[in-house]
Formats: sequence, structure tokens, C-alpha cells
Amino acid sequence: MLIGEKHPNWKGDQVSYGSLHRWVYRHKGSPKICEHCKRDDLKRYDWANKSGEYKRDLSDWMRLCRSCHAKYDLKRLNPEQWEI
Repeated sequence: MLIGEKHPNWKGDQVSYGSLHRWVYRHKGSPKICEHCKRDDLKRYDWANKSGEYKRDLSDWMRLCRSCHAKYDLKRLNPEQWEI
């Protein structure tokens, strides 16, 4: 079975946004706690990209609840207006 870099359709870092998120979920699983606020009682958690470069690097992703994820993304776009 050809998987990962051996698969003929492998795109490396040229992967689409959705495909990259599916790749992160396959390798890191489904997040169950927010790394920032430490909540574990919410229905949804996301894998958030730390650098904003959307690299195929598992250490460049963190678990965040939806609220912290939105604040983190907004802070990255406009750092002086948001604190996380």
C-alpha cells in the first residue's frame, strides 16, 4: 500500500488547506482539551496552526477550543488588538 510520500498523489507542502487539516487529524487524533484555556468540557476543539505557514510539520499545530482558536487567529492578523 502506497501512503504518505510514496503515494503518487503526494503533494508535500503544496497540499490544500482541507487536506492538510485531515492529515493533521489522522496523525494527531481528535483534540479533546484546549492547550490555552485548558477546558475539556466543550463539544468542539480544533487543530490550530501556530506559524500561519500551514507546513506539514506536526509540531506546528496546537489544540485549541473554538473560542481560543478564533482569538489566536485574530491576534496573528492584528496583534495589538487581541490577547490570548
